[in-house]
Amino acid sequence: MAFLLKQEYNGGNLHLSSVVVRQRLRGGMDVATSEDSFSMSDHPEEEYYGRSKQYKLLRRLLKYGQLLVMTICWLTFTYFLMANEEIEYEAITLSVPPGKEGLIVGINQKVIASSLCLRLYGPFTKTTFRFDELQSSHFESPFLWIKLQQVEEDNSIKIVKSILHLHLSEQHNGEWQDIIMVEKIIEDVTLDNGKYQLNFMSNFNGTIPLQVAYQFSMVSKKTGLILGLLLLLIIYIAIMFELVHRTLAGVICSTLAVGIIAAVHLRPTLQIIFNIWGNIDTIMLFFGASLIIELLAETGLQDYLAAVSYELSNGHIWPMLHCILLTSCLLSNVFDGILLVLFIAPICLRLCEIMQLDCTPVLSCLIIAINVGSTLTPISSISNNLISNSPFLTNHQIQFTEFIVHMLPATLLTLAQSYIHLRLQFLDSTKMRNFEPFQQRRLKRLINVWRRASLRMGDYTWDESLARQTVDRRIVNLRKRLKRLGKMPEKPTGFEENVQNLRASYPIKNTTLVIICLLALLITLLFSILSRIDQPIKISKGWIAILSALLALSLSNYEDIEGMLTRIDWSTMLFFVTLSIIMQVLITLGLLENIGLLLEHFIINVAEEHRLTVAILSIIWISAILTTFIDNVPVADMMMRIIGTLSLNHHINIPIMPLVWSLALGCTLGGNGSIVGAFANIACAGVASCHGYKLTFFGYLKIGFFVMLGNVVVASCYLLTVHVGFRWH
Repeated sequence: MAFLLKQEYNGGNLHLSSVVVRQRLRGGMDVATSEDSFSMSDHPEEEYYGRSKQYKLLRRLLKYGQLLVMTICWLTFTYFLMANEEIEYEAITLSVPPGKEGLIVGINQKVIASSLCLRLYGPFTKTTFRFDELQSSHFESPFLWIKLQQVEEDNSIKIVKSILHLHLSEQHNGEWQDIIMVEKIIEDVTLDNGKYQLNFMSNFNGTIPLQVAYQFSMVSKKTGLILGLLLLLIIYIAIMFELVHRTLAGVICSTLAVGIIAAVHLRPTLQIIFNIWGNIDTIMLFFGASLIIELLAETGLQDYLAAVSYELSNGHIWPMLHCILLTSCLLSNVFDGILLVLFIAPICLRLCEIMQLDCTPVLSCLIIAINVGSTLTPISSISNNLISNSPFLTNHQIQFTEFIVHMLPATLLTLAQSYIHLRLQFLDSTKMRNFEPFQQRRLKRLINVWRRASLRMGDYTWDESLARQTVDRRIVNLRKRLKRLGKMPEKPTGFEENVQNLRASYPIKNTTLVIICLLALLITLLFSILSRIDQPIKISKGWIAILSALLALSLSNYEDIEGMLTRIDWSTMLFFVTLSIIMQVLITLGLLENIGLLLEHFIINVAEEHRLTVAILSIIWISAILTTFIDNVPVADMMMRIIGTLSLNHHINIPIMPLVWSLALGCTLGGNGSIVGAFANIACAGVASCHGYKLTFFGYLKIGFFVMLGNVVVASCYLLTVHVGFRWH
């Protein structure tokens, strides 16, 4: 931030006779103020509209209530974390022999508990799920059966509960194909200080190597599940009504979540929380993309593209949106949504400034276009990548072209439906206008900018230079304008002057740096495609983003690293981590597993002639609704387990691939439902906040949720038509 202050000393009083303040923002945006626009007087301004005593009392009560709730949360997770240590399972190595007698493992201590936590490490299939005894008899593959038994005083055996049925992996040349860990919470076991045993039996005709560890808890899984739902409700109330900043709400609720699972004796280690639960790959992706976009912002390319978009649209709203939405939808087919949001959202915000628009409809349209476009390819979203590479599809490997062929019609149909919905909702484009006085909007943004700059303690300079316009550029622009003549509405007053001012104000400042950043983005795209098609490289999207950012920094020899790091949205990055931790806690408490079991039983009990229809509709709607409120990655993982389980049951007779396409559409389109439905949505809200704007939960919900419902309806009709009607599969 550069301050140019002219100070006058008059009788011991300091006055600011002229003030020029410029703040360098992410995305190339700057805010300039002078004494002609805002008063910088040392004297406090008079409050013209006083508040009533009742209003002040209500605000005070709400503040005290908020402090009380946060204090209760702090006391709760502090007590649970102090009272329960991290779990260190003592593993027992076993060899389960074949036969009905199996292997009995005695539990040495006498316990009183209501739930049993089991951790098993052995040759299980990646489609291992929880079944009841009747269901397991329908499966032809070998499985391991675990029972909990109580030893009576007369040494007789009483079966307390048949707790798990785990499918075994296949053997190849005497070696097991898969060795994985399974962790389950078994509730309703009601151990009453007696002597107990674990009985391991299998229908496999050989010995099964196994490592077993167990832990007991006084809190039932049902209680933990209720607490988990309550936790989810708390964080959504905090985000929806903006009681506290969403990052602070996420940190408090994620810590409370860890405290809850500590209460049920499942407290993980810090290494597991940050390395596994924290979704480090998404954090690396966001960090690497932020570095590249920050470098690109130094060139002025985003402001230049905003000026070009304004010129191409002749200053009208919907032509401008056509340009932005078509570009973002096409790019989202190959680039990750987070990277696109970080690049395009600042352009949209600059256009909102130029055209006096409300940022909420424009950014909402951008999010919807990116989420719809990301349904097309397996590399365009994290959920699509997880589904296409899922180990639960043991008998079918999804090819890159196969994925595109099946998803292209659905993408085009949902894109058309989204456009029609948005066009009808904003048929009167003046609804997108921001009717708040310009000076008030500018002052609000300036306050937010100064506050953020003060917190970051940044000290940056911003040199403005005038752009030169060549005759060739002018000729090209005139030819483009000639082609559009008669097809566009009449230009607004002062359009030519505005275009000239924009071109003079927002030139490209560093062509070399633009080329370097575009090269980094090209490498990001190339590596993403290579890792998906032939897999010659074994790195994730996060590593690809980091390597591309390091290449851009190395080639540009950028020196102001500290300044760049202060402009990265660490708040949004931390919110990603907290949200991922909360989702993992809900998985540990069994929320998604219970939903999956209910869905599985529901599909199995449907008549065979209607089973495919019910399965398609159930999977796409449940995954879309869950994704609206829960991260789509655990939803996709849970649903793929269900699909893998159904593929093992040869008596159900359901084709698997229509269910896979249903899940892919549900997880991506469900992201349009709320501002936390996808990581790209959260990143977009973070970009708006960095620029002094606000994209609120309800502001987006009024637009995106109903678009999402229409998306899922159209996708459902498409799937039923091609797979139930024409049986494409």
